[in-house]
Amino acid sequence: MPRDLAELHAVAHYELLGLVGQGGMGRVYRARDRNLERQVALKFLTPRLLDSSEARERFAHEARTISALNHPNIAVIYSIEEFEGEPFLALEFLGGGTLGERIAHGPLPYPQIAHLCGCARKFGRQLRHTPCDCPPAQCAAKRRAARVSKRKRRDKTGVQ
Repeated sequence: MPRDLAELHAVAHYELLGLVGQGGMGRVYRARDRNLERQVALKFLTPRLLDSSEARERFAHEARTISALNHPNIAVIYSIEEFEGEPFLALEFLGGGTLGERIAHGPLPYPQIAHLCGCARKFGRQLRHTPCDCPPAQCAAKRRAARVSKRKRRDKTGVQ
């Protein structure tokens, strides 16, 4: 019988910080990796699917598929692990909200839509028609890091 993760404070070497979201197949928690001292996302199968070998294989297939992609808005998979018989993925925590949250605030600007469509076409070719359940609420965006100019700026005296 799987534990209710909401009652746990830690899973293996991860400190659970809160539920990020859940869907038909899984739950995602924000966590802190105590070994590497960084934030991560932990994705678990929903308890009702734990006894399904088909769901477990689909979960592993999803991990293999995602690990083959490289894009700023696709989380890097750090590992596939198990805790008390419950498989989970340790992923990069993107932290920039979801496409569903962005859409809820109103229409997206055309350049953003064009970019998203281009990304979808590119990854559709990479996945080679792999079945994928990816509603807007499950599409995450990476927080933008502050840009630092590579050019040295001159001060008022002209000294670099």
